[in-house]
Amino acid sequence: DREKLFRIGGLPMEKFTDKRGRIYSLKDLKRLNPLVFQRLPAKIVIPTAIVKKDPVIKPTTTEKVIEETVTDENFTNTVTAKWNIPASVGSRPEFIRIMKEHQDVTITAVPKKGAYAVGGYNVNMPRSYSPSNPYNRNTWRHEMGHIIDVNIGRLRGGTYISSFPAFKGAMAADVKVMKMTQGKGRASKARDALLKAKYKDQTHFAWKIGDIEDPRVRINALEEFAENAGFNFQKFDSWIRTETVFYQSGEDLAQIHERMAKVLVSMKHKAPHNFVDAMSKGWSDKVLDPRMFNLANEKTGALASFSDLIGSSSKNVVLDHHARYYGHTTAYLKKYRHRPATESFANLNALFGNKNKYWWDTIAKTFAPEMAKTYENIIK
Repeated sequence: DREKLFRIGGLPMEKFTDKRGRIYSLKDLKRLNPLVFQRLPAKIVIPTAIVKKDPVIKPTTTEKVIEETVTDENFTNTVTAKWNIPASVGSRPEFIRIMKEHQDVTITAVPKKGAYAVGGYNVNMPRSYSPSNPYNRNTWRHEMGHIIDVNIGRLRGGTYISSFPAFKGAMAADVKVMKMTQGKGRASKARDALLKAKYKDQTHFAWKIGDIEDPRVRINALEEFAENAGFNFQKFDSWIRTETVFYQSGEDLAQIHERMAKVLVSMKHKAPHNFVDAMSKGWSDKVLDPRMFNLANEKTGALASFSDLIGSSSKNVVLDHHARYYGHTTAYLKKYRHRPATESFANLNALFGNKNKYWWDTIAKTFAPEMAKTYENIIK
């Protein structure tokens, strides 16, 4: 019935919930939106009695984990598999399992509309989107994050699991650190010490490494800095070569090493705004806007998801969509109280399912450790 309201009646998805994210009953929807109901060709029956939900059958502890190589047999034979299977190829088994459990959704392609999710039952994917496009697959994982958010929330007696205290508390803890690394938030000795240490690494390491003539000496310096900061340089370098066009940007090797140094400094000091700036400038020597990186070099959409994660969780304080960063407008995020958390959860889902596990195991867990940990606990 709600699907008819959306697809035929044209009721926007924001109208299905109140400002606290609670879903309206059909009776309330009719009271609040009488004209929409009049446009429907078929009558919607409003239940007068409480309808009991079917019991949720939880998988047994002996259930086998799905193989990491995704095949058609891994998923229920529904149209959703058209997106779930390619979007999960190479993903970790835990992600494949959660995508399989939330397979029963309707796919629409509403003209002149972008990608979005409605409740826990509908995902709209534009007709121009293709499962063969890695950026579109990332978008699918994001929208499925909204589906998972709602479905798990309902199973636990609420609406969005991301609106529960555990996730919102984790988000607040991560955002507090994000603001500190940018010199925002409450002044403190800890914040001043962090900013001083970051500035020292920027001026004494990242901004000077390009002046070293011998590339072997530069590599040794990068490796030493990474290892001292707690990162494996070989994995980092492999990720840079796979996920960016640093090495194909036309810059000389000294400039590339300087960009890598800036990324490492941002990772050491957990400064997401510095990370996105350093990463986005590496997609092309001409394209600097993170929102355009996929046009410069089609990859997987992960940088966009990361940027949106930071912007949404901080309500555009740390990475502001209006100042060129990929994400949502401040008006959108503030219209309903649940939106910063739901968008953050959806972006975490997109990153968790990325086949290059460095995005989750290192990047997400470095810059949003509490949210990443809580997300993993939720989907277990």
